[in-house]
Amino acid sequence: VKKPPMEWYFLHTLVGLNLRMTELSAAIAREQLKKLDGILQTVREHAKYFPVKVRPECEHSFYRYAWMLQQPTMLPPENFNFKRHYIQPIYKMPLFKSLGYADNLCPVCEEVEENIVLSWLKGMG
Repeated sequence: VKKPPMEWYFLHTLVGLNLRMTELSAAIAREQLKKLDGILQTVREHAKYFPVKVRPECEHSFYRYAWMLQQPTMLPPENFNFKRHYIQPIYKMPLFKSLGYADNLCPVCEEVEENIVLSWLKGMG
C-alpha cells in the first residue's frame, strides 16, 4: 500500500474534532509517560542548537523548533528532521475556499508560513 504524501495529512476538508483515544493508544501512552523525564532532558539539551529564549522561571518541552529561513543556526543535521512550511492558513484550505474565503487575508501569516522551517529531534515523531 502506497503511503500518501505528507501534505495530505495536513489537508483538512471538514471542520470537527475527534479527541477519542483508543485503549491501545492509552496503554502505549502510559508506558511512554514513564520515559518522559529522560525524553524532555534530551530535547532540552538539543535546544542549545536553536536561537530560542525561555524565561528563567519556565521550562519548555520543545515539541517542534521553528525559525525563519533567514535566522542563523548551528544545527547538527544528523540529529534532526527538517520540514519547510508549517500548516497553511486555514482560509486557504479547500473547505474554507469553498465557503468563499479569499487568499491573502493575512499577509503576515502567509509570509511566515512561506519562510518557516520546522525541525525536531530524530526519533521524536
